[in-house]
This record gives sequence, structure tokens and C-alpha cells, in this order.
Amino acid sequence: MRYRLRTLLIVLAMGPPIIWAGFRAVLVSRPPQTILSPAEFADLIASGNIIIHVDTDWSIQAARSRPIVTRLQRRMALDPRCSTVRWRRFECYDSSTPLWQALDDWLDNQLGDQKHIGRPLQSGYGSLIWVKDGQVKDSLAYPANEDADELFARTLIAFKEK
Repeated sequence: MRYRLRTLLIVLAMGPPIIWAGFRAVLVSRPPQTILSPAEFADLIASGNIIIHVDTDWSIQAARSRPIVTRLQRRMALDPRCSTVRWRRFECYDSSTPLWQALDDWLDNQLGDQKHIGRPLQSGYGSLIWVKDGQVKDSLAYPANEDADELFARTLIAFKEK
């Protein structure tokens, strides 16, 4: 009984930070909110630090990228430097939707001719776009080719404070 009480006291003394970190990791394991409208997209990019995951359910390459993206999300959830970063998912299933057109036009304004180098919309590979205060800071067409640590370093660079 004495050892159980001591163990309980240790857990209670150390538990809240550990439990909180675990809760954040569990919380992030849910998929990010999906962007549903051009108005929502415009509001989203206007402020803050955002990572847009350009995902698609039909692509094998996008499915290969999801575990890497999930690892990045979990790592960011445990790091206080990333506490202001929001994740959003863009489902790229139909290029004729107003939302697709809004995102494509915005990328064209942001990246110009470079838009087609990474092809975040056209690749279907589960692209990532790092956005800070309405400006594209980085993009990656195929996250499955990268290590989660490398993606985390790119995230810190993209959202570093000046």
C-alpha cells in the first residue's frame, strides 16, 4: 500500500505536464479542419501562421505523405514554438470548384511562375504550403520524400519571428 501511495503522489506531482502534452498529441491526431469555401480560405490566409495540407483521397502518393504529415503535426503539437500554427486541409478533388479557383489564383499571385515548380495543387501528392500573414513562406509538393525532422526544421524557418 505504501508504494502505491508513493507512486500516486509521484504521478500527481509530475502528471499534469505529461498528461497535458499527451492530450495535445491526441488532439492533433484528429485530421485538420477542411477548408470549405473561398470566403473561409480568404479569412484563413489573412492572419497568422497556417499550414495548408493539399490532400486528396484518391491519390496513392497523397496516402504515402499522410504519415509524414501526421508525424509533423504531432511534433509541432509538443513544441511551444509552434503553438500559434494552425493546420487546414484542402481537399483537391475537383478543379472546377470556386474554392479550387480561389486557391489557384492566390498561389499564382504569390508564386508567379514558380507556382508550377512545386505544383501544390496539380500534383495530388499531399502537398504542404506554409503561410505566414497571407504570404507563402514555403511549399513542398511531395512530403513523403522528406523526413519529419526536416519538415519540422522547415516549419520553424517559415514561421520564425523577425
